[in-house]
Amino acid sequence: MHQHMGLKGVVAVAGLAGLVVADALLVVMAVRHSAGETAFGTATGNLSSSRGGSSPRTSPTREPDGSRSLVDIGAGGAVARATTGICGRGGATLQLSTDRGRTFDVAEVRSAEVIVRVITKDDRTTSLIGADADCRKLATYVSEDAGGTWTRLAGTRGNWYLDPRPAPRLHVPTGKVVVPCGKGVDVAGFSTLSARRAFVLCGGGEVRTTVDGGAHWSSRGNVKAAADLDFVNERTGLAARTGVPGCDGIEVVRTTDSGWHWKRTACVSGDAARSGARPDLSADGDRAYLARGEAVWVTADAGRHWTRTSWGRQSPQGQSQDAP
Repeated sequence: MHQHMGLKGVVAVAGLAGLVVADALLVVMAVRHSAGETAFGTATGNLSSSRGGSSPRTSPTREPDGSRSLVDIGAGGAVARATTGICGRGGATLQLSTDRGRTFDVAEVRSAEVIVRVITKDDRTTSLIGADADCRKLATYVSEDAGGTWTRLAGTRGNWYLDPRPAPRLHVPTGKVVVPCGKGVDVAGFSTLSARRAFVLCGGGEVRTTVDGGAHWSSRGNVKAAADLDFVNERTGLAARTGVPGCDGIEVVRTTDSGWHWKRTACVSGDAARSGARPDLSADGDRAYLARGEAVWVTADAGRHWTRTSWGRQSPQGQSQDAP
């Protein structure tokens, strides 16, 4: 189900000669997530714009030790790729593509030293949840000019997102924090279809789902050794597994029954597929992107064949192997 929701922020504007004039700025967004549509909701507080440079890159920024790659698919040729950075050190990076990952531009969001989540809607609109290097202050950042400038909205209410550090907690659009996998079990990944419908991947591989915005969760199947998942609708999704027999890299599996059963579609092999932290996955229809470390792969046939994008360091080992 595709939904469109609004994002509102309030800003106080100082006038001339000591006069303070209150004004309101309404920022309306329909943020397109890889698994349908979701939105960054209402975030209250002061807004500030920071100029972020956007310059072509021929090679990616190296992922800091302990950092993780994030990838998100948008409409048309839009793709966003980020490295999360690390709490206590920062180091987050963001790159945007408008040609389906063939080339990426670096987008600077200077005050987002750790990136928790990134969502790209289309060639011009991208949003992220970021934090300072200490991961104490989270905020929402929005660009509507392909990463050239960014508006910072204090707060994150209205969003689905995980804590900057591994944790059992998932933040839901109402502003509440839920524990979908049970006490002491980290949430490894999640996929949102709307403000009410989402799937989570638990640390042990269990897949769970909610249809009421996180108030209640029900179990689906188990995809052991999975690092991430993404659903394109209520029945169909992909997951990325690592360290499994018969695949020296990243195994991609697919479900067509809401996560009850999973079937291997491909093994993405080679040095690049074995290196880096946990892989990240973003899908929309038959098209999907897979990121790990410095590498990004793309599929156009629901995960059966994967090709490493030409961005950055390219090697024959970066190509995929088809599933038997």
